[in-house]
Amino acid sequence: MEFISLQSFDGAKAKICTQGAHLTSWITANGEEQLFLSQLSAFKSGVAIRGGVPIIFPQFSDHGTLPRHGFARTSVWELISVQQMPNGLAQAVLVLFSNDETKKIWLYDFHLTMKVTVGGNKLELELMIKNTGQEMFSFTNALHTYLKVENVSKTHLKGLKGLVYDDFVSLEKRCIEQSGELSIVGEIDRVYADISANIEMNDGQRAIHIKQTNFSDAVVWNPGAEKAAALNDLKRDGYKKMLCIEAGNVLRSITLESGATWSGTQEIQATYA
Repeated sequence: MEFISLQSFDGAKAKICTQGAHLTSWITANGEEQLFLSQLSAFKSGVAIRGGVPIIFPQFSDHGTLPRHGFARTSVWELISVQQMPNGLAQAVLVLFSNDETKKIWLYDFHLTMKVTVGGNKLELELMIKNTGQEMFSFTNALHTYLKVENVSKTHLKGLKGLVYDDFVSLEKRCIEQSGELSIVGEIDRVYADISANIEMNDGQRAIHIKQTNFSDAVVWNPGAEKAAALNDLKRDGYKKMLCIEAGNVLRSITLESGATWSGTQEIQATYA
């Protein structure tokens, strides 16, 4: 598998796998890794990588008739550019076009672009989707971001209070978040709707501030001990060191007419006391 390395002027780094345009490492300028990557990931062609930032398209999870999480995360993308920009930030741009393999799964013509930009203590991910065919199509998507944490049981989230969410553990829908500081206790799999403010994650070591644009939903996921034990690409205690906070369009699909383009961003900033 091929990997691309980025380094900004101030020393922030990123590593991207061309399979899936998959960000596997983001190190802030202070030398700290911010993403979780499972040591048991296979790193084999056609096999999804556990950790980092998988790109989910054109279907989130098993919410439809396509393979789980679609095909973008296991397709080989083309690298367009790697550069250190005039402001010192480092950026990579990768693309994926519809092809014979994608059309075996999904019949539509599309053009995906992924931009990864790093510098200082900040990461910006931008996903663009263009309908290059004659027929309109609908999709769900996500940036399935795995954040590294010191201990998930001591991790808290702010910015979700009052939001409506669907809970895929209890199978309850249209719940309302009552907590101003959500603790992660056991398995969690929630999709929060209509995200309008930043989300803050604090694990006792640093705070992570997350801003998303044009992604209407935020997914909060950790498999917990029981489900983690059933995953062959995650150590039994690996769930303790990760929390997924995903920017997505999950509860409502996006529809693109012929020639139309959608784009969305997730900006993540780490701060240390």
